[in-house]
Amino acid sequence: MYCSPSHAKYVKKGTCYSDNELKTIADEINMIEKHNVIPKRSKKTRENIQKYFAKQCSDKEYCWLNQLSYTTRQKLESAFRPRKPSSWYKNRKTWLNTDDINFVMIQYQHLYKDYQFLGVHPIDFAKRYNGYCIGNNLCDFNITSQLASKKYRFGLVLNLDKHDEPGSHWVALYCNLNPRKKNFGVYYYDSVAMEPGVEVKSFMDKICAQVKQVYHPKVASRFSRKYNTIQRQFKNTECGMFCLVFQTQCMKNIDFDEICQRMKYDDDVNKIRDVLFSPR
Repeated sequence: MYCSPSHAKYVKKGTCYSDNELKTIADEINMIEKHNVIPKRSKKTRENIQKYFAKQCSDKEYCWLNQLSYTTRQKLESAFRPRKPSSWYKNRKTWLNTDDINFVMIQYQHLYKDYQFLGVHPIDFAKRYNGYCIGNNLCDFNITSQLASKKYRFGLVLNLDKHDEPGSHWVALYCNLNPRKKNFGVYYYDSVAMEPGVEVKSFMDKICAQVKQVYHPKVASRFSRKYNTIQRQFKNTECGMFCLVFQTQCMKNIDFDEICQRMKYDDDVNKIRDVLFSPR
């Protein structure tokens, strides 16, 4: 059904939409038709909407968005996974770009209230250029602000090229500051299993040092710092997908080593595009 992470809870009702969202769709249809084609307060609102759009959409809910006004579509598109870029229909192995990654990860913030996606950045994310931090707030990153806002978990995706270079390879970093969770620590994932460069190591050093300042020594001693050592990518196109799969698995509080052991290879990860993205 391609429900977004926060709307998957409605699947048991046979839909990706909340009751209020279904009402919004019904109201627009009734306004267009100038009479109540979709009866108000009906227990069959979804079924009636599906019948109304059957010719254009068959039983595909995500298609309803294409039939609605721009304003309504903007309100409701968060019910579904991000749409696949049109270029993927010509080549489903097209590299993921910054927007592709952002659109997927931002949706998880609505499902996990203690998670924050810190963005997609070049490898020189912690440096300043013309007086500005290349990685927004990452130059002065401090876990104290994360804890104060109850964002105990955070992640980011990095490109190994610098900000003025074209882009080469995606890698991911995930951190869990909740000592009650099994993946309490900071973790780096590279699908070709290369160790992190100096920029990432420095950022991880900063996080580990701050953990020692904030937590009791016994707690801080349990804070893990790990890199994956198993290469899963052997082709040229799926590094971005490996990053997305890694982040989403971490959010389930699965142990880092278990994630690395269970990670699939290129072709299987490519198929997950059909899970994390919806059709156009």
